[in-house]
Amino acid sequence: MKRLPILKKRTTAMGIFQGKLVIGVIGTHRGAGVTHFCLMLAGYASWYLGCKTAYIECHPQNEIRCLQEIREEDMDAHQDSFVLHKVTYYKSVSNKRIGEIIGDRYDCVILDLGSDFTNGKSEFERCDRKFIISSMALWKRQELDKFIKHTVHLRQSDQWIYAVPFAGNSDLKIIAKELGRKIQGIPNQPDPYALSATAIQFFQQILK
Repeated sequence: MKRLPILKKRTTAMGIFQGKLVIGVIGTHRGAGVTHFCLMLAGYASWYLGCKTAYIECHPQNEIRCLQEIREEDMDAHQDSFVLHKVTYYKSVSNKRIGEIIGDRYDCVILDLGSDFTNGKSEFERCDRKFIISSMALWKRQELDKFIKHTVHLRQSDQWIYAVPFAGNSDLKIIAKELGRKIQGIPNQPDPYALSATAIQFFQQILK
Protein backbone atom coordinates (compact mmCIF):
# COMPACT_ATOMS: atom_id res chain seq x y z
CA MET A 1 0.00 0.00 0.00
CA LYS A 2 1.51 3.27 -1.11
CA ARG A 3 1.44 6.08 1.42
CA LEU A 4 2.36 9.72 1.45
CA PRO A 5 5.99 10.42 2.31
CA ILE A 6 6.64 11.05 5.99
CA LEU A 7 8.41 14.38 6.17
CA LYS A 8 10.90 15.31 8.87
CA LYS A 9 9.13 18.56 9.57
CA ARG A 10 5.36 18.77 9.56
CA THR A 11 3.45 21.99 9.87
CA THR A 12 0.76 21.80 12.52
CA ALA A 13 -2.78 22.59 11.51
CA MET A 14 -2.94 25.46 13.97
CA GLY A 15 0.07 27.00 12.27
CA ILE A 16 -1.98 27.44 9.10
CA PHE A 17 -5.44 28.27 10.44
CA GLN A 18 -7.34 28.62 13.67
CA GLY A 19 -10.22 26.25 14.40
CA LYS A 20 -12.03 24.20 11.78
CA LEU A 21 -11.34 24.80 8.09
CA VAL A 22 -14.09 24.02 5.56
CA ILE A 23 -12.91 23.94 1.94
CA GLY A 24 -15.28 23.93 -1.02
CA VAL A 25 -14.15 22.62 -4.41
CA ILE A 26 -16.28 22.77 -7.55
CA GLY A 27 -15.59 22.27 -11.25
CA THR A 28 -16.61 24.39 -14.21
CA HIS A 29 -17.57 21.20 -16.09
CA ARG A 30 -17.70 17.43 -15.72
CA GLY A 31 -14.27 15.83 -15.85
CA ALA A 32 -12.40 18.94 -14.75
CA GLY A 33 -10.54 17.00 -12.05
CA VAL A 34 -12.40 17.98 -8.87
CA THR A 35 -12.19 14.53 -7.28
CA HIS A 36 -8.47 14.14 -7.99
CA PHE A 37 -7.77 17.61 -6.58
CA CYS A 38 -9.82 16.85 -3.45
CA LEU A 39 -7.99 13.56 -2.89
CA MET A 40 -4.67 15.39 -3.05
CA LEU A 41 -5.97 18.08 -0.72
CA ALA A 42 -7.30 15.53 1.77
CA GLY A 43 -3.95 13.75 1.82
CA TYR A 44 -2.12 17.01 2.40
CA ALA A 45 -4.42 18.07 5.25
CA SER A 46 -4.29 14.68 6.94
CA TRP A 47 -0.70 13.56 6.45
CA TYR A 48 1.23 16.79 6.21
CA LEU A 49 -0.78 19.10 8.48
CA GLY A 50 -1.87 16.34 10.83
CA CYS A 51 -5.55 17.36 10.66
CA LYS A 52 -8.45 15.08 11.41
CA THR A 53 -9.91 15.29 7.91
CA ALA A 54 -13.26 14.51 6.31
CA TYR A 55 -13.95 14.31 2.58
CA ILE A 56 -17.64 14.83 1.72
CA GLU A 57 -18.87 13.82 -1.73
CA CYS A 58 -21.72 16.30 -2.23
CA HIS A 59 -23.10 14.98 -5.52
CA PRO A 60 -24.75 11.76 -6.75
CA GLN A 61 -21.95 10.54 -9.03
CA ASN A 62 -20.74 8.22 -6.25
CA GLU A 63 -17.17 8.18 -7.55
CA ILE A 64 -15.78 7.61 -4.07
CA ARG A 65 -17.60 4.28 -3.94
CA CYS A 66 -15.28 3.07 -6.69
CA LEU A 67 -12.30 4.11 -4.58
CA GLN A 68 -13.68 2.09 -1.70
CA GLU A 69 -14.06 -1.01 -3.87
CA ILE A 70 -10.53 -0.73 -5.24
CA ARG A 71 -8.94 -0.23 -1.81
CA GLU A 72 -11.37 -2.37 0.18
CA GLU A 73 -8.70 -4.56 1.74
CA ASP A 74 -6.96 -1.51 3.23
CA MET A 75 -9.85 0.12 5.03
CA ASP A 76 -12.38 0.19 7.77
CA ALA A 77 -15.68 0.33 5.84
CA HIS A 78 -19.07 1.55 7.06
CA GLN A 79 -22.45 2.00 5.43
CA ASP A 80 -22.11 5.60 4.26
CA SER A 81 -18.43 6.23 4.90
CA PHE A 82 -15.01 4.62 5.03
CA VAL A 83 -11.56 5.48 6.31
CA LEU A 84 -8.55 5.41 4.02
CA HIS A 85 -5.10 6.83 4.79
CA LYS A 86 -6.50 8.47 7.95
CA VAL A 87 -9.14 10.42 5.98
CA THR A 88 -12.86 9.73 6.50
CA TYR A 89 -14.71 9.64 3.16
CA TYR A 90 -18.48 10.21 3.05
CA LYS A 91 -20.19 8.91 -0.09
CA SER A 92 -22.87 10.83 -2.03
CA VAL A 93 -24.04 12.85 0.96
CA SER A 94 -27.39 14.66 0.90
CA ASN A 95 -27.50 18.41 1.58
CA LYS A 96 -29.22 17.74 4.91
CA ARG A 97 -26.38 15.49 6.10
CA ILE A 98 -23.55 17.86 5.12
CA GLY A 99 -24.13 20.15 8.08
CA GLU A 100 -24.09 17.23 10.51
CA ILE A 101 -20.70 16.06 9.27
CA ILE A 102 -19.22 19.56 9.30
CA GLY A 103 -20.38 19.89 12.88
CA ASP A 104 -18.48 16.76 13.89
CA ARG A 105 -15.01 16.87 15.43
CA TYR A 106 -12.92 17.42 12.30
CA ASP A 107 -10.11 19.93 11.85
CA CYS A 108 -10.54 20.08 8.08
CA VAL A 109 -13.61 19.28 5.98
CA ILE A 110 -13.39 19.13 2.19
CA LEU A 111 -16.56 19.43 0.13
CA ASP A 112 -16.37 17.78 -3.29
CA LEU A 113 -19.23 19.66 -4.98
CA GLY A 114 -18.80 18.15 -8.43
CA SER A 115 -19.71 20.46 -11.30
CA ASP A 116 -23.31 21.47 -10.49
CA PHE A 117 -22.89 25.00 -9.18
CA THR A 118 -26.64 25.61 -9.01
CA ASN A 119 -27.10 22.73 -6.56
CA GLY A 120 -23.88 23.35 -4.62
CA LYS A 121 -23.97 27.16 -4.49
CA SER A 122 -25.26 27.57 -0.93
CA GLU A 123 -22.72 25.14 0.58
CA PHE A 124 -19.90 26.56 -1.53
CA GLU A 125 -20.55 30.13 -0.40
CA ARG A 126 -20.41 29.07 3.26
CA CYS A 127 -16.93 27.55 2.91
CA ASP A 128 -13.86 29.21 4.40
CA ARG A 129 -11.78 28.55 1.29
CA LYS A 130 -13.23 28.25 -2.20
CA PHE A 131 -11.59 26.58 -5.19
CA ILE A 132 -12.81 26.24 -8.75
CA ILE A 133 -11.22 23.56 -10.92
CA SER A 134 -11.18 24.12 -14.66
CA SER A 135 -9.17 23.46 -17.81
CA MET A 136 -6.97 25.46 -20.13
CA ALA A 137 -7.70 23.14 -23.06
CA LEU A 138 -9.00 25.04 -26.09
CA TRP A 139 -12.17 22.93 -26.27
CA LYS A 140 -12.92 23.54 -22.56
CA ARG A 141 -11.83 27.15 -22.14
CA GLN A 142 -15.36 28.36 -22.85
CA GLU A 143 -16.55 26.55 -19.72
CA LEU A 144 -14.21 28.71 -17.62
CA ASP A 145 -15.47 31.89 -19.27
CA LYS A 146 -19.10 30.85 -18.79
CA PHE A 147 -18.57 30.03 -15.12
CA ILE A 148 -17.04 33.42 -14.36
CA LYS A 149 -19.83 35.28 -16.17
CA HIS A 150 -22.40 33.22 -14.26
CA THR A 151 -20.88 34.00 -10.85
CA VAL A 152 -19.38 37.48 -11.29
CA HIS A 153 -22.26 39.09 -9.37
CA LEU A 154 -21.70 36.97 -6.25
CA ARG A 155 -20.07 38.53 -3.21
CA GLN A 156 -16.26 38.19 -3.16
CA SER A 157 -16.29 35.93 -6.22
CA ASP A 158 -13.16 37.73 -7.36
CA GLN A 159 -11.39 36.24 -4.32
CA TRP A 160 -12.11 32.62 -5.24
CA ILE A 161 -9.07 30.66 -6.39
CA TYR A 162 -9.15 28.96 -9.76
CA ALA A 163 -6.85 26.00 -10.33
CA VAL A 164 -6.07 24.24 -13.59
CA PRO A 165 -3.82 21.29 -14.44
CA PHE A 166 -1.17 21.13 -17.17
CA ALA A 167 -0.61 24.88 -17.52
CA GLY A 168 2.66 26.79 -17.80
CA ASN A 169 3.38 29.89 -15.73
CA SER A 170 3.30 32.22 -18.72
CA ASP A 171 -0.11 30.92 -19.83
CA LEU A 172 -1.45 31.24 -16.29
CA LYS A 173 -0.38 34.87 -16.03
CA ILE A 174 -2.00 35.74 -19.37
CA ILE A 175 -5.30 34.04 -18.54
CA ALA A 176 -5.38 35.43 -15.01
CA LYS A 177 -4.95 38.96 -16.35
CA GLU A 178 -7.63 38.47 -19.01
CA LEU A 179 -10.18 37.05 -16.55
CA GLY A 180 -9.26 39.12 -13.52
CA ARG A 181 -9.07 36.03 -11.35
CA LYS A 182 -6.47 34.22 -9.24
CA ILE A 183 -5.41 31.15 -11.19
CA GLN A 184 -3.02 28.48 -9.92
CA GLY A 185 -1.43 25.63 -11.85
CA ILE A 186 -2.07 22.23 -10.27
CA PRO A 187 1.13 20.12 -10.23
CA ASN A 188 1.08 16.89 -12.21
CA GLN A 189 0.36 14.23 -9.57
CA PRO A 190 -0.71 10.86 -11.07
CA ASP A 191 -1.05 9.25 -7.64
CA PRO A 192 -2.97 11.55 -5.25
CA TYR A 193 -1.77 9.44 -2.30
CA ALA A 194 1.94 10.04 -2.88
CA LEU A 195 2.35 13.81 -2.90
CA SER A 196 5.55 15.14 -4.39
CA ALA A 197 7.52 18.01 -2.88
CA THR A 198 6.10 20.24 -5.62
CA ALA A 199 2.53 19.31 -4.70
CA ILE A 200 3.20 19.96 -1.02
CA GLN A 201 4.63 23.39 -1.82
CA PHE A 202 1.57 24.09 -3.98
CA PHE A 203 -0.83 23.41 -1.11
CA GLN A 204 1.35 25.36 1.32
CA GLN A 205 1.00 28.36 -0.96
CA ILE A 206 -2.74 28.21 -1.61
CA LEU A 207 -3.71 27.47 2.01
CA LYS A 208 -1.49 30.01 3.75
